Amino acid sequence: MRIYPAVHYAMGGTWVDYDLMSTLPGLFVIGEANFSDHGANRLGASALMQGLADGYFVLPYTICNYLATAKQPKPSANHAEFKKAEEEVRNFINRLLSFG
Repeated sequence: MRIYPAVHYAMGGTWVDYDLMSTLPGLFVIGEANFSDHGANRLGASALMQGLADGYFVLPYTICNYLATAKQPKPSANHAEFKKAEEEVRNFINRLLSFG
């Protein structure tokens, strides 16, 4: 049986824009799952390199840009989880300072 990779590359994947974001705002798609460059690249090393390139070179910039412009509610210092985290940090610092 002959293998034709050209057909393989036409299999597709999830549509993404230049920033690797899908049609759902905030949902980024990397590696094999998108077809930003050439179809769903499920060919082993090609898929690995696509995932690495997306994750290392593209997403750190595109996600930061999205988060910087997204309208998010301001977090409150009165939230129970904030108070819990703040207390844990205080206890940790006090433990560190008590060793001296």
